[in-house]
Amino acid sequence: MIDFDFDNKELFDEKGSKIGYHTNDRLNSFEANINMLIGKRSNGKSYGTLAFDGVKEFLDSNYDKAFAYARRKEIELKKVQKSIFRGVLKHGWLEWYTSGEWNDIQYWQNCWYLRRLNADREVEAKCPTPMAYAYSVSTSLNDKGPDIEDIKTLILDEFIPLNYTYIPHEMTLWNNLISTLDRSRNKLKIYMIANTIQKECPYFEYYHIDPDKLEKGK
Repeated sequence: MIDFDFDNKELFDEKGSKIGYHTNDRLNSFEANINMLIGKRSNGKSYGTLAFDGVKEFLDSNYDKAFAYARRKEIELKKVQKSIFRGVLKHGWLEWYTSGEWNDIQYWQNCWYLRRLNADREVEAKCPTPMAYAYSVSTSLNDKGPDIEDIKTLILDEFIPLNYTYIPHEMTLWNNLISTLDRSRNKLKIYMIANTIQKECPYFEYYHIDPDKLEKGK
């Protein structure tokens, strides 16, 4: 728990950041269904998207707009499932934004939940509604069942791999994941995040993007 005055608006700006973290305000102004964020490593792409287009949207919607967080491979997802919200918690943003109602995020059974811990790290309260759901592109064929109505956003993190290896039939699996989350194909907003690693990428080809012609901010 962090000891601060919840009414002190100088601690954070309206987005919940006091140190200028990345936000997607300009990107969101285009109102596109599919959005790509590609840039230098550790420049706040994932943090800003998770915090403001994920957690904040869930809170502002009164727990109605949940989101899906995906990685290309299941093994990648398992490595980060307990740490991806570390930045949201590190600076006390979640506790500040909810005026102390929530101060921690728990991963349990492929979902993330908001919760409140006391000074002894004991659970005092837990939000019954999942805030986010975990998925991997590689196992998307196994994700069956009805449309999860409260998922409004899909975040695919690290869609360009460092080792240059892609999953066989990756674009088919990627589209199957989208179809699983959004049967009607008209309500899901997608964020695709990657570091500037390589130009050869099946996602670029599929979406008809020429990386040699990309300009910053386009």
